[in-house]
Amino acid sequence: MGHIKRLWFDRAVASQFDYIPAYSQFEHSLSPAWGPGYQIMYEFGLECLNTQRFDTKVPGRFVEAMWDIAEDWGASEWWRRPDVYANLQTAFEGILAGPWPDEDLAHYKSMYAAMAWRSGHYEDARRLFDELGDQLDNAVFPERFKTPVGLVRGQVYAATGPLGKKVQRAEALYFGGEVERALPLFEKALRSATDEEVVSYLRDRVVTLRIKVGLAQGDWVDIMPEKGLAGWQSVRGSWNIEPDGSLAGREINDCGTLIACNAPVEGNFEIQGEIELPPDRGEGGVIPRIKNPDRINWTTFRIDVAGSQAMIGRCFYSPTEDKQIQLKPLNTFLVQVWYEQVIVYLNGELVFPDYEFEPVIHCPAKGQVGLGARHGEQFDAPTRYRNVQIRRLTTKPVPQPSE
Repeated sequence: MGHIKRLWFDRAVASQFDYIPAYSQFEHSLSPAWGPGYQIMYEFGLECLNTQRFDTKVPGRFVEAMWDIAEDWGASEWWRRPDVYANLQTAFEGILAGPWPDEDLAHYKSMYAAMAWRSGHYEDARRLFDELGDQLDNAVFPERFKTPVGLVRGQVYAATGPLGKKVQRAEALYFGGEVERALPLFEKALRSATDEEVVSYLRDRVVTLRIKVGLAQGDWVDIMPEKGLAGWQSVRGSWNIEPDGSLAGREINDCGTLIACNAPVEGNFEIQGEIELPPDRGEGGVIPRIKNPDRINWTTFRIDVAGSQAMIGRCFYSPTEDKQIQLKPLNTFLVQVWYEQVIVYLNGELVFPDYEFEPVIHCPAKGQVGLGARHGEQFDAPTRYRNVQIRRLTTKPVPQPSE
């Protein structure tokens, strides 16, 4: 089958060399979900780059292939391969020398800065940030790398400023999996930092690593965001910490709300907390495993105050199971995840004893946990979360029926 796809691709580009849909479709067929895997995708991207046809968008397919490998398909360690960054440099230097409008050049240069940052080449990223100035395409960072531009700039300027050696040492330990050794270095750097963006980045790292250390130790870990949402990523809607310490999510333009914890959770775990919905209308829920927050195919447990229902299924739109329940002003939840099985308790009552995730693409072995809500258009009241904690599971949980 692979040689047939290649044959059709070769015929398409022989007819029109820069017919980009042919490149995109063939690259997609090489992905781990449908085809050979990362290395073949990378080699095809490199083949595109080696055409040196920078008068077209074909060499830029290397950049797209790299992004698909490292971000879309979850092989983020590829960013740290020396050959990858060397080829990214070749791609971007060729693209930036091409005949593109100024706004396209600013976008490509912003992508270059983002990939230099993601690859750990902070000096290059800082140079590009400084060259771009107010022409920086801020949208590249949350859209492509799911990270606010302020945190990226904070990391880059921390790694290239007075704290640079300490921060880069901490980052090396962090990416090397030595979280317990990295944490005190980040904490020490945070105490010395003064620049607002650097402080924000370091605080986010400290919160994220404290969660990871706590999970590794098997404790219940408090993952409630602090002021500024350190350790969390607001994906949709408006999120803030209320004066009483609760986390409040408000919907914007009827697109729902979602906030995801930056500390990925591996393996089996349980998450508990309290959820308060608006009294007349609204839904809130827990997303146990998110691989990509922008792709709304995650499994969600949620409750609906208007319908007095508990539901579980894909995202907030397509529940596959539901149950009538008695809701309270403040509802407690416990969600246990054991491989593909999910067990859910609400207010101490067993609601879903043996729900199974949809196909494995919706149940990654490693992902983020998230909290979300839907209220409906023109409905401004928030959904609030309190006392959210998480803990690893080392033995299979047994559903406990309500007495």
